[in-house]
Amino acid sequence: MSEVGAPPLPLVGPVVLVGPPGAGKSTVGALAAARLGLPFVDLDLEIGRAAGTSADEVFAGEGETSFRVREAAALSALIDGRNALIAAGAGVVDAAPNRALLDRAHVLWLDVDDDTALARLAGARPWLPDDRAAQRVAYRLREGRRRALRATLARARVDGRGTPEHTAGAIAEVVAALPLPASRWRGDVLELANVVDRSADPLPSVLEGALTLVDEGAPTSLPGLRLPGGEAHKSAAGLERVLRALDEHAAEGPIVAVGGGAFLDLVGTAAALWRRGTPWIAVPSTPLAMADAAIGGKTAIDVRDTKNAAGAFHAPLETRLSLGLLRGASPAMITDGLAEALKHAWLVGEALDHERDPARWVRSSLAIKAGVVARDPRERGLRTALNLGHTVGHALERVHGLSHGEAVRRGLLSALWLSERVLGLDAAVSSMLRASVARLGALPPLALDEGRALATLRRDKKGGRFVLLAALGRPVLLTPPDEAVRAALAEAARAAPESP
Repeated sequence: MSEVGAPPLPLVGPVVLVGPPGAGKSTVGALAAARLGLPFVDLDLEIGRAAGTSADEVFAGEGETSFRVREAAALSALIDGRNALIAAGAGVVDAAPNRALLDRAHVLWLDVDDDTALARLAGARPWLPDDRAAQRVAYRLREGRRRALRATLARARVDGRGTPEHTAGAIAEVVAALPLPASRWRGDVLELANVVDRSADPLPSVLEGALTLVDEGAPTSLPGLRLPGGEAHKSAAGLERVLRALDEHAAEGPIVAVGGGAFLDLVGTAAALWRRGTPWIAVPSTPLAMADAAIGGKTAIDVRDTKNAAGAFHAPLETRLSLGLLRGASPAMITDGLAEALKHAWLVGEALDHERDPARWVRSSLAIKAGVVARDPRERGLRTALNLGHTVGHALERVHGLSHGEAVRRGLLSALWLSERVLGLDAAVSSMLRASVARLGALPPLALDEGRALATLRRDKKGGRFVLLAALGRPVLLTPPDEAVRAALAEAARAAPESP
């Protein structure tokens, strides 16, 4: 956990340095990580630690095949969404399982020419012969195929021939500018996620499943067992109600849940518990649920003033999007969805047009969230970025009973205030983003209960840390000073006029 005064932690997910032997990955990687405020991991040291010896001794004693198995295991444990800079061995790209893992990270290629590499190695590798000409042949035989593999995997190539400090600075610049990943729609299917746009299909086929549970707030024409939804029912009592319904109907799964975000959270939690895990299908019925809550598998209920305090990671078997369900959505519901869509757009450095037809921004928002969730399904690091505006927003939602959309809008305004004052976010960028919130409508002044809001905020699972913007598209995690947090709460409570 970062402390007050600690540097901001870039929310970029795992960054892996690849490159030939002699490129300086371990030395330069440690320097770059220190500049960025990222944890640094040397993959070879992790392999040696797990084996109780050194990586070189593992390679020499067990052979290359065994070494690659150990390497894949160590890499898999590290590439789990955490924010870290990892220096990998030269041969990490040789094995297909490793390359599949590297697809889930930002790969940077630290490269040097053969002469520089050989001069730095100076015979320090057992596979290098003593004769210089033979060294060159051995080196090229070993590295020839790897160059093409690195070129395919790498997001950027960094020249490693300079001083370690200069090269570390170049890497830090590349990492600081890395974008959050987004998925892409392939027709009606979202890659990297079990999301299918079924808007063209008849509604009965969209709702197919063993048992359909429907949010009472959803359109009355929807068939299924209707249960109370909404944030007030996302509780232990609401969870028991759903579990009793599953017991009464001897639910075997897959359970189909149709409703808003709170209802999907509730049914998803019940599905995680029912018979120790029952498959379920999410069919979001509100703009907010479609843009955000229906994917990711973070199911939870609230406990007292703590939002999402108890739950499980239990991703839906499939999320079925049926945009026809939005025909009756009120302007307020559309605005709630747009608040989450705004957040997603800011995280990837995009502007969001405020057209009121949700089809385009719902699909765009889903693609952004799916890209992050697919790379960090259990919220080890990268996924934390999705909490932009939610630390204050969740506190206000619980204490003042705001709609989630209004709470997020106020939370985004407080995050902008903190980003500008604490991180130095460009004032022109902050003003532009504040105007985009204002275009969603006016916010009345809020009679802030600061004491309860602060207490609720401190119980937040992020432990007082805030997701802020160092720049548009550059989220970081930071613990601001207490006085800045109080000022940010006051900013969230202020009246905000609608943009003309």
